[in-house]
Amino acid sequence: MTDGLLTTPMAAFLEPDCLTLILSAEIQIKRTLNQRMLAIHGVTLSQGRALFHLARCRTMSCQSLAALLGCSISRISRLTHYLESRSLIVRDRNGEDRRELRLSLTKLGHAIAQQVPATLREGEDAILAQLPGEERKDLKQLLHRMLKQFDRDSQPHI
Repeated sequence: MTDGLLTTPMAAFLEPDCLTLILSAEIQIKRTLNQRMLAIHGVTLSQGRALFHLARCRTMSCQSLAALLGCSISRISRLTHYLESRSLIVRDRNGEDRRELRLSLTKLGHAIAQQVPATLREGEDAILAQLPGEERKDLKQLLHRMLKQFDRDSQPHI
């Protein structure tokens, strides 16, 4: 009986819960995509995503880019400083509000940004290669359902 009391809590402790598995998968996915982006384009995943979002607009504020990437303004400041030092973006002061920086791509930045989606699709294929097509479809459906729930939960309740 003592063994049952000791092994049940230990088994629960050793068996990762869903959240732990999701967070562990996120770390591994980001690590894999970072390595791929660095090897192919010489930029990290975050930097590549920033270039991709900037390519969709002519110019963008640091605040808008931070919102799209889900990170802080200080993180965006470091990221854009690095991208500017590599001649991938230009940071200009907004003529109407000198406190605001406007970001835009250089030709080199645009060239990389155009390749980012294909690189990420190839990375996704490599990451999910072990899953049969039906399991990929199930995973995608589950993730969509979770995101829809987050969207519903974030709506103001009147």
